[in-house]
Amino acid sequence: MSRIPLYLALAAAPLPPARPHYLVLFVTSRCNARCRMCFNWETLERNGEGDLALSELQKIAGHWPGLIQLTLSGGEPFLRDDLVEVVEAFVRRAGARQVSIPSNAILTERVVSFTSEILRRFPGLPLNLNLSVDAIGDEHDRIRQVPGAFAAAMQTAQGLMALRRKYPNLRLGATVVLMKQNHDRILETLVHLEQAFPWDRLQVELARGRTREPDAAQAPLARYQEAARWLRERGPASGSLLSYLHHRLAGRMREVLIQTVHENRMVVPCRAGQELLVVEADGTVRPCEVLHTLDPEGLREQGLADLSLGNLRENDYRITEILRSPRAQKIRAGIVRRRCHCSYECALYAGLVFNPRQWSWMIKA
Repeated sequence: MSRIPLYLALAAAPLPPARPHYLVLFVTSRCNARCRMCFNWETLERNGEGDLALSELQKIAGHWPGLIQLTLSGGEPFLRDDLVEVVEAFVRRAGARQVSIPSNAILTERVVSFTSEILRRFPGLPLNLNLSVDAIGDEHDRIRQVPGAFAAAMQTAQGLMALRRKYPNLRLGATVVLMKQNHDRILETLVHLEQAFPWDRLQVELARGRTREPDAAQAPLARYQEAARWLRERGPASGSLLSYLHHRLAGRMREVLIQTVHENRMVVPCRAGQELLVVEADGTVRPCEVLHTLDPEGLREQGLADLSLGNLRENDYRITEILRSPRAQKIRAGIVRRRCHCSYECALYAGLVFNPRQWSWMIKA
C-alpha cells in the first residue's frame, strides 16, 4: 500500500461518510512523562484504569470500515504492550490506509522494536512516527519532567532512522510544542533538530486546552509565526510530488491556524464530529480533543454536560449507533451553528483535506 492510493482515497472521501475517515484513538491513559503543557493530564491520573482492552478495540475496528487516517495517541502509546496488535486490528478490520503515532520517545528499545514489528507485518503501510522534542538538552527534560528525556529521544531517533533505510514507507517527524516555557528559543530548537537528523517532517504545535501548568498555553502568536516562516522557507523534505503535497498542506494548515487565532473566528469549516472523531482510552467519543475545554456558548445549557458524543462500551462498540443519536446530532449542529474554532491541528487538517473547496492549497504558491 503506497501513499498514492492514500491520496486517491482522500480525493473520494469528501462524500458524506457513514463513519468518519479520520480517527484519533487514545490507546492508553498511562504516561511516563508529566509534561507541563499537557492538556490531557487529568485523564492520565487514571494510569490505565478502565482503558479499552484489545478485544474491545478489535470490535470497534470491525465496525469502522473505510477508515483512512488512524492516529494513535495517549498517554504514551508505546506503553501499551499490545500496540502492534492494535495497529493490526485497525489495518485488517477497518482498512486503515495510514497510521500515525506521536511519542515522547523516552522508551527507545520499545519504540524501535514495536515500530519494526509493525513494519514487518505491514511492509507497505504508510506509517508516520512523530517524536516530541520541545527544547534542547536539560530544558527539554524540565518541560517533560523526566531526567534524560532529551538524550533518550535522540537515541530513539537514531534507531528509527536506521529502520527507515529498510522500510521507506516509514516517515519520521519531530514535533515541538510551543508554550510559555520555550517560545523564546523555538527557532534554536528547530535548527538543532534539522541539523541533527534528516527528518521527513518538522512541525510546531501550539499548547492548547487546560494545561497541567495553567500558563503553559500563553505563548505569543508571533513566535508561532516566526516558526511557520522558518518551516515554509525550509521547503519540502525531498523533491517528490508527495513531499511537495505534504509541505503545502502543512504550510496551509499553519496559515489557517494563525488566522484563526489572530482573528478569533472560524476560518475553515470545522469537520470535527463529521470527518474527524476522537475516542478516548475508556471508549468515550468526542468530536475533537478540546471542545469540552472550550465550552462553546449554548451547548452546555442544552444539557450536554461534558460534550462527549457517547461511549462505545454502551453502544455495542458501534460508532454508527453513537453518531445517529440525538445527542451527537445536537453537538455537531452546535459546532456548525456556533462556528466553533480553535488551534487543534488535526481538526484544521481535516477541514482542509476533506473539503474540496479548500484544495487550493495544493496549487497556490
